[in-house]
Amino acid sequence: MTNTTRHKLFVVPGTWEAVAFGRKHLDGIPDKPEYGMLSGITRRLDRSHFEIEYINYPGTFGPVAGGGQGPLDAVNYPSYRQSLVAGVDVLSKRIREWEGTFGLLGYSQGGAVVSQVGAQLVSGALARPADQRCLWVHAIASPHRARGRAFHLGNSGQLAGEGVSGKNIANTGTIDWYDYCLPGDVYGNVDLRGTYATLAYEAVIDLQLMDPLDYARRLLEMVQFGGAAQVQITVTAWRRCPR
Repeated sequence: MTNTTRHKLFVVPGTWEAVAFGRKHLDGIPDKPEYGMLSGITRRLDRSHFEIEYINYPGTFGPVAGGGQGPLDAVNYPSYRQSLVAGVDVLSKRIREWEGTFGLLGYSQGGAVVSQVGAQLVSGALARPADQRCLWVHAIASPHRARGRAFHLGNSGQLAGEGVSGKNIANTGTIDWYDYCLPGDVYGNVDLRGTYATLAYEAVIDLQLMDPLDYARRLLEMVQFGGAAQVQITVTAWRRCPR
């Protein structure tokens, strides 16, 4: 059914934010929850114009615990890549089910989700000719941020880098699309030239702590391929950043 009175805003929280929210509501999740950094935006929106929907996905980072959990709590958690794929699948399904206009808002891992789905809306599996249903994409701290993309009011001088994934999205079609982050964000504003940053990113996003021997083997492979130092730097920086 087409909604002609309000726009849908699909919101994808960052890494560990769903975990932290769940730990605060062990007796049951509230109906239509809003949580994490992006709740500071969504709670200020006029509900006569916007219908808010937070996307439910793992938001985990493999062996790296977060959201108030201890180190062993991450055992058997999905890897970052598996969590990302799950987020893309859920958001894509919800978009297919929705017939009205909508926008996408994501932070950190959620920023990666909306970036990948936004790319599909422009020229991928979700693209529909002459379809202007997606009005905007706002990706905050996305690893797919194209070089130099910034706030609409400027600051491109401070955000001259690009997303760490190296698979960054420049073709945004007619969508009102903004990619931004803090200037020092090692996830969204990196000078990739002459670094192992993308290698490190690709190495850590597949890690899980399910089989300790396999985990050790993969760490050894990183060392052998020369990216261990960059991996350590990158993971340490991510642990220090609120995601």
